[in-house]
Amino acid sequence: MITKGEIIEMLVSNGVLDYTIDDQKNVTITQNAILRNAIIRRAVHDNAGIFPFKIVKCKSLDLHRIGLKSMHNLPPLIDGDLNISGNQISRFIEVKAIIGSLDASYNKFEILIDMPCVEENISLSGNMINNITGLQNEINGDLDISTNKIKTLFAGLTVKGNFTGSNNLLINEPVILGAKSVLFENNPCNPSDNFDQGMW
Repeated sequence: MITKGEIIEMLVSNGVLDYTIDDQKNVTITQNAILRNAIIRRAVHDNAGIFPFKIVKCKSLDLHRIGLKSMHNLPPLIDGDLNISGNQISRFIEVKAIIGSLDASYNKFEILIDMPCVEENISLSGNMINNITGLQNEINGDLDISTNKIKTLFAGLTVKGNFTGSNNLLINEPVILGAKSVLFENNPCNPSDNFDQGMW
C-alpha cells in the first residue's frame, strides 16, 4: 500500500507544491499539475495501470503517456484541462465533468458511454471508437474524432469550433451544426483516391 511519504515524493518530483493530503491519503491539488515523470510511470505500472493515489480535486491535469489502463482514482471534476492521451484506457469512469478541454487521443476507447461533460475542446483521435453514443450533443470548442471506426454520427451534433472526422468509416457526409470548418477526408463518403476506396 502506498505511503503518504511516497505520494509527497511523486507530487514534489513533478513540481507540484500546492496540495493537501488527508488522513485517508486523498489528495487535493490546487495548481495545474503535470504528473508523468519516471516515478509516476513506475508507480502506475506497479499498480496494474491504475493511478497510484486518489486525487479528489484538481485544476488542469496532464497524465500523458504514463501507462494508464483505467481512469480510477481521478477526480469527478477537473477544474481545467485533462490530458490522458497516449495511454491504454478503454472506458470513461470516475471523471464526470471537465471545465476546460479533454485530450483522450491515442488510447483504446471503443465506446463513449459515461464520457464526462467537457466545456471546451475534445480530442478522441486515434482510438477504436465505432460510434459516438455518449458524446454530448453540443461541443463549445473543437471536436476531433479522426482515425477511429465511426460509421455514422447522430443528428443534431453541434460543434462551435472545428470538426475533424477524417480516417473513419463514415458512409454519409457528416452534417455538423455551427462548425467553423468540417474536415472528413479518407472516409467511404469522401475518399481521397481510389486506393482509399479499395480499403472499405
